[in-house]
Amino acid sequence: MVLVLDGVVRHYDWGSTSSLPSLLGRPEDGRPWAELWFGAHPSAPSLAGPDRMPLDQVIGGDPVGALGAAVHDQFGGLPFLLKVLAAGHPLSLQAHPSSAQAKAGFAREDAAGIPVDAPHRSFRDRNHKPELICALTPFDALCGFRSPTRRLRFWQRLTRLRLMIFGAASAQSMGTACMHFFASCSRSSPARPQRWSAPLLRRARIPALTSMPTSGRWLSRLASATRATQES
Repeated sequence: MVLVLDGVVRHYDWGSTSSLPSLLGRPEDGRPWAELWFGAHPSAPSLAGPDRMPLDQVIGGDPVGALGAAVHDQFGGLPFLLKVLAAGHPLSLQAHPSSAQAKAGFAREDAAGIPVDAPHRSFRDRNHKPELICALTPFDALCGFRSPTRRLRFWQRLTRLRLMIFGAASAQSMGTACMHFFASCSRSSPARPQRWSAPLLRRARIPALTSMPTSGRWLSRLASATRATQES
């Protein structure tokens, strides 16, 4: 049986005010429409069929019939969540846990009695968050960091940046030094990383980056987005 799904709109500060309303044929209301969810996530399940029953309830009523025995046996539920994203502003930085970290973190916060919808809760479900992006319009994304070895080799060419990150620290403390450095960038004013990134890129002689008229724009935009999230 095929059921028509109605997605659920999520309103986050970084969302576009016009893209999703236009896609759905709805009037704009001034709010940021950030994501349209199609799935069975308990916080915003899609509405299924003419009765508009939440999809998680549809699956719960007959999990094997809805998912098939193989999917049910392996995952116990719908193993993905489809999102249509409409970003009007840069998203804040995100750190996704591994499967083991997600399960342990969820259990730990449950045991501590932290409500699932509490603003300070980190693990809202037991799932890790691998993501696959299919861009329907031009979309820039940054994912992860260089390996520690490549990072160290790159930074050796940048005396000023190396001193900013490490100071007198040894290579063995690189992980801690990097953590403090990027935390400092995310909390600073957007102008600061933009001010020092351009000369550093020129010094590194990276043609693909030094030729960009707005080199460092992502550090600036990410710092601005992260700071806005922290202040909201």
